[in-house]
Amino acid sequence: MKTANQCLSDALLDALVEGELNANEEASVQHHLDSCDDCCSRMRERVGDGQWWKEAESSLAELESSWNPSTLSVGARTQDDRQLTATAIAHLEQWIGPTDDPTKFGRIGSYEVVGLIGVGGAGIVLKAFDARLHRFVAIKTLLPALASSVLARRRFERESRAVAAISHENVVPIYAVDTHNGHPYIAMHYVDGQSLQRRLHEHGPLEPLEIARLGAQIARGLAAAHAQGIIHRDVKPANILLERAVDRALVSDFGLARVVDEATTHSSAVTGTPQYMSPEQCQGVTADQRSDLFSFGSVLYAMCVGRAPFRSDTLMGMLRKVCETTPRDVREINPDIPKWLAGLITRLMQKHPEDRFKSASQVAEILEAEIAHMQSPSTVVAPPREWLPKTDAQPIATPTLRRFVMPAATTLLGAALAVAALQVQTDKPSQGEITINRLDSGQAVIAKAKGYNEAKLEMREVMTFAADSLSEVDIRVDAGNLQFSTHPKDEVSVEVVRKFKIEDETEAKRLAEQHRVEGVVRDAKLVFEAKMDEALKKSKDRHKIYNVNFIFKLPETINLEALTAGGNVSAADLAGNVKLKTAGGNVALKDVQGAVSAETSGGNIKIGNTTGDVKVKTSGGNIDVGEAQGSVEATTSGGNVHVSEVQGTIVATTGGGNVSVQITKQPEADCVISTGAGNIQVGIAKGLKLSLDCKTSLGRIQAPFASSDGKKKQNTHVIHELNGGGPKLVAKTGAGNVALSEHK
Repeated sequence: MKTANQCLSDALLDALVEGELNANEEASVQHHLDSCDDCCSRMRERVGDGQWWKEAESSLAELESSWNPSTLSVGARTQDDRQLTATAIAHLEQWIGPTDDPTKFGRIGSYEVVGLIGVGGAGIVLKAFDARLHRFVAIKTLLPALASSVLARRRFERESRAVAAISHENVVPIYAVDTHNGHPYIAMHYVDGQSLQRRLHEHGPLEPLEIARLGAQIARGLAAAHAQGIIHRDVKPANILLERAVDRALVSDFGLARVVDEATTHSSAVTGTPQYMSPEQCQGVTADQRSDLFSFGSVLYAMCVGRAPFRSDTLMGMLRKVCETTPRDVREINPDIPKWLAGLITRLMQKHPEDRFKSASQVAEILEAEIAHMQSPSTVVAPPREWLPKTDAQPIATPTLRRFVMPAATTLLGAALAVAALQVQTDKPSQGEITINRLDSGQAVIAKAKGYNEAKLEMREVMTFAADSLSEVDIRVDAGNLQFSTHPKDEVSVEVVRKFKIEDETEAKRLAEQHRVEGVVRDAKLVFEAKMDEALKKSKDRHKIYNVNFIFKLPETINLEALTAGGNVSAADLAGNVKLKTAGGNVALKDVQGAVSAETSGGNIKIGNTTGDVKVKTSGGNIDVGEAQGSVEATTSGGNVHVSEVQGTIVATTGGGNVSVQITKQPEADCVISTGAGNIQVGIAKGLKLSLDCKTSLGRIQAPFASSDGKKKQNTHVIHELNGGGPKLVAKTGAGNVALSEHK
């Protein structure tokens, strides 16, 4: 029994009741409650008879801004929706059985109910604990109005058993289909994450690569269902769940729209969510898998622009828009969307099913091919796009950008601010005016927009600094991509491109003030900073600054040190020493006449054509170093390492990836190559003097020469001297193979 000073705090118990703990915290609290009578008693006082259900209803009301029930109503949550929730909760109090566990709220079959996840137009979803397998599950049952229908209950059971036959990583798995107190329910995988609807509500449109990646997963999930003869009928962002741990998309709620249809008295009743329904669903005609493709296209549309493609204040107006109108091209709203993705959405959302793609598998293959090209555009050619709609043969026209330029000159410790320009693209370009003002300090640009709704604001600011006395540039950026190159002018030029998602003049001004850019010259060093203030860092509004690029043009022979919290860093044609660090982005450097030090927490590093020593490190990405005249030290925790055309000493280390090294010049010191479990390949130029020490615990060693015992064989340890010895080449792997060859 735990002592009083070890008991749980009131705040922690309240967080458990409100469902605010993560899985690890909840497990720890539950473990304490199992052995502490005092805390159990305090917990019972918080729950009481039926009290939790009232708190759950109150909690749902607080989430009104993100509530999107799958009902036929359109727009904000109405009084009818509130009544729906209250009726569902009253139904649950009657339906859920009692439990002996004071920390739980009831029992359904063998599952202990611990929370209410949500209420939609067809079902209720609960969070429950499966004590037999020691895991959380999601329990779904019908709303009272549907549960009272014998046809709906039968359909629910049939559809659930059919969906349970789908085995795919992008479909929410069903563990059990059963009944409790006469009502059917299904026990499903509990997804620790959020819905795509919530992601869009909190962060707005997604980046093209993320849209393609999630889209491919959704398409694969739909394809698996279609292969079983199952049509979803209600594909929408609220039914796409994003699993936090692995960032995976899972399709949920198969068949519930069909259950609603079965419970209605009219065979032509409209089932589904209007904003994402296909024209055939709106007209009440038979729908096949191509209907899901139309809805999937609408989901991709929402991922591109942050909202559904069709909007109306009435249900009838919504149905007419789906059937009769074509939504605006996504590139008119979000110019960052590539042409092929806009064309894919257009093809998916054709009014006639025969004009869409043939299957979800075909769409998944297209997206996967595009992903490969987007991730490696220099090595993977763009896939053929014969499927693009003929109407998309010409570039999609975008509204004329309204450009406003105001020259300004403000001295900042020897720095001159040049021209700042604004570009704004909105749904209604003719409604507003943009003005630019500067702060007295000259450190930021304030943008004002009038009359715009969900506008995209692109802000460009150019700053120049005299470089005649500069020997070093020090960059510190909270978030954003950094790009460096040289130019013949004797100055440092910085172009800052910031993109915002704004709603009104006040918000635009606040974001510009809270995201500051400033440069100061101290002791022959230019210190350049771009950072958000603490209020913006802690606010969800920081996501409205959705892209920042810093383009630096430096004079020759200047040392550079740069740090960014999460963006990519690239540099070319630099003459000084370079030291770069990013928390999660990629690093790419080429043509650097100086020493290079680069570090990233999770991205890839690519270095080419350097004259000085190279020292690079990444926690999980790949490393590629080529044409280095100095020594190379490359370290990665889990990625692959490739080093070639290096004249100096090589030290390459990876925790689990493969290592490929080409030794072309006579090294002056030992070269050490090691990996925890990967393979090692070493190409050695003819005539080099090296003492070899190669070892693997489980793999094999392949070498075109004899080992120390005079036998040419493939063993796990080779010690040998090439051409009379020299610096030692150590190649060691725990489980992989080692292959030595003559470099040609």
